[in-house]
Amino acid sequence: MSAIKELTIRLQGTNALIARYQETLELPTTTPLESKALKLNMRSLQNLAKRLEVEFLDHAAAEKLQVYKYRLLTGEGVPSLAGVGEAWSKLQNLYATVYRSLTQTSKTIESVLASPQLGFAYSFPGSVGVVVTLPPKPIDEALLTASPIDEASEIVFDLIEARNIQGIAQRLGPAPIQAMNDWLDVHVKHHYGLDIEWQADNEIKRHKEIKSTDIPTLQTSVQETKTRQTAMLTGLLSKVDVDNKTFRIKSDAGEDIEGSYAENVIQEQHAASIPARYTATIVTVTEMVYSGNKRPKPEIILERLDPL
Repeated sequence: MSAIKELTIRLQGTNALIARYQETLELPTTTPLESKALKLNMRSLQNLAKRLEVEFLDHAAAEKLQVYKYRLLTGEGVPSLAGVGEAWSKLQNLYATVYRSLTQTSKTIESVLASPQLGFAYSFPGSVGVVVTLPPKPIDEALLTASPIDEASEIVFDLIEARNIQGIAQRLGPAPIQAMNDWLDVHVKHHYGLDIEWQADNEIKRHKEIKSTDIPTLQTSVQETKTRQTAMLTGLLSKVDVDNKTFRIKSDAGEDIEGSYAENVIQEQHAASIPARYTATIVTVTEMVYSGNKRPKPEIILERLDPL
């Protein structure tokens, strides 16, 4: 048995005892003498747990394993097993989705770690907390300029801290943004806050705590994220609906493009001939988060028309 495996077993057992003692202390039938003995035993167990955690982190660092400590802030209520399990599962999905989005252009790396899994290490008392290990770095990671394991965590924490959500969406597409929303949705539904920490080489790299009352604000920022892509093309303008401000153009590449046009693109002093050839500036606006099984179509906006 590996040292890390042995330490996780000991930590799980120690933390389970601490939780059991805490439950007994809270019973109305516990006498003052029993309470005093339980508190002494709890202090000893808590000191043991701290020493075991230090050993665990030392061994994780030696084996180049990074660690997340993820705690659900559940308030006074008793958290449901379904809610806790769903929160853990959605965090796993968020990390894996970010990682896959980063590595989808690299077949070599993707084949090494196509679906990275966070490894359960142990849970800890006093809250609904779990310690997990990140997957080991791929053998051929040296082929990349940056570590996808590290970069995935940096992006996960950027999303948690609402840093550059728009830029992440523009770079990686909708999947990570949708996964982030799904994870936050669990916290909103069950009124959980969160406390998450990322450690590597026995050092804290990132840490963030968010109260349950602040989670909806973060989720709104995620849900409102859209990407904008601008393209220029030449083609035949075949339809303009002035009342509904819509257009249709057939590009020289053979694609039929329909959408709306900006207020100042086609008006009385900027009339458009039909049919006629133009150079068109088209903006595609895509929502990153959606509900249901079908993603809404991107919004197509004609921003400029220049006659040929």
